Amino acid sequence: MTDKVRINENIKLDGENKLPLYCQLKNYVIQEIKSGNWKSGVMLPYEDEICKYFEISKTVVRQALMELKNEDFIITKKGKGTFVAKPRISENIVQNLVGFYESWTSSGFSVQTIVLNLEKVKPSNKIAQELNLDENSSVIFLKRLYKLDGKPFSIGTNYIPYKIAPGLLDDNLQGVSLNNLLESKYNIILSHGKSFIEAVVASKEQANLLQIKKGSILFFIEGICYSDNGIPLNFFQSVHIAERNRIKIDLVKKQNIGDTKKTSVNLI
Repeated sequence: MTDKVRINENIKLDGENKLPLYCQLKNYVIQEIKSGNWKSGVMLPYEDEICKYFEISKTVVRQALMELKNEDFIITKKGKGTFVAKPRISENIVQNLVGFYESWTSSGFSVQTIVLNLEKVKPSNKIAQELNLDENSSVIFLKRLYKLDGKPFSIGTNYIPYKIAPGLLDDNLQGVSLNNLLESKYNIILSHGKSFIEAVVASKEQANLLQIKKGSILFFIEGICYSDNGIPLNFFQSVHIAERNRIKIDLVKKQNIGDTKKTSVNLI
């Protein structure tokens, strides 16, 4: 019989709380996982059991589980159930909030950008969630190939809420900085963000565009940028040829107990 996590009998969700019920449930699960009370590989109760225990609807439970799954706290095994995921190593990265274009040109490279796709599309559930969009919203999908000194180097994609910069569809995005264009033409200022880096293998399409062998190692970067008041404005993904990169990490000593280790990352 598969072990299941034990729900704390003292935990109750508060319908009068300004925080939505699904957020309260999500936060409780994260707390149990991070505290070590819920170990990786242990099964979560079924949806019906969670609904009954907390006296909430399936919609609330599914929203919480979806976000927990997207953030790699839990995994779903078809026909078996939902389980606490194995922890993934994640560094807290502090990086100058400039685009790759500005970063590379400032390093002395000749940068060429080739627009592969530029269109208005309906976002996937993940992207809509990251950009806090409703189901009727659209995004501008931009996909570009970057060349440094004439050699393919990176493929980048951006998802911008259509309502904030519809004119992007008519702009010339060859050889320009997207961040600079958003700020100078649309008064969209990116204040802060977050990003994650992991190693992946090149697909056939990526290998063809980057002129490398299929299965070659790539650095995959995914993140989101926000305005100064926390509104998500740009969800991005990019892949970079690993053998042509070196990651520089600047370490900063902790200042206070509880501070997170800070690093800055540069792709060279």
